[in-house]
Amino acid sequence: SKEELKVKLACENMPNIGSNLNSLEDVREFHSETKKMKKVGLCIDTSHIPPIHQIQPYSQTHLNSEYQPHFDKFRNIGYEYSYLICKYLSQAGEKLYHVHISDFTEDTSRKDHLMPGSGILAWNLILQTLSQMRYEGKCVIELRTEDCNLDNFEKSIKSLSSF
Repeated sequence: SKEELKVKLACENMPNIGSNLNSLEDVREFHSETKKMKKVGLCIDTSHIPPIHQIQPYSQTHLNSEYQPHFDKFRNIGYEYSYLICKYLSQAGEKLYHVHISDFTEDTSRKDHLMPGSGILAWNLILQTLSQMRYEGKCVIELRTEDCNLDNFEKSIKSLSSF
């Protein structure tokens, strides 16, 4: 008898040039094109979405007035990035097979793949989205090599558990 392999292929969103999955439209298109392929899905990496979109402070956008600096004080860029991540997760839908969990900051020396809770992302929104989707796949904490140790993984799990 023919045994079916229990292997699934998950394509990861990447911010680099040459990636086929670096926008919401790409995720939509991937979802549509692979709808009938039961073993092909997506891996969404939370640290790869902010570099793609690079949300600008209001003072660098179309708001040209003396009030621009005041808008930036009240803006929460972390929530804006988190909202984008939630849109990616929702767009992936049932094709979401895997999630790489890590935080992000705008500090250019150490931007991505940080311990959850140590950056600007709103984990309560992201985890709530996964819950509302009834996501049952794997979530993997993906840290930079220099941060990979038992203590940091325990801190990450504790931080995520608080949400």
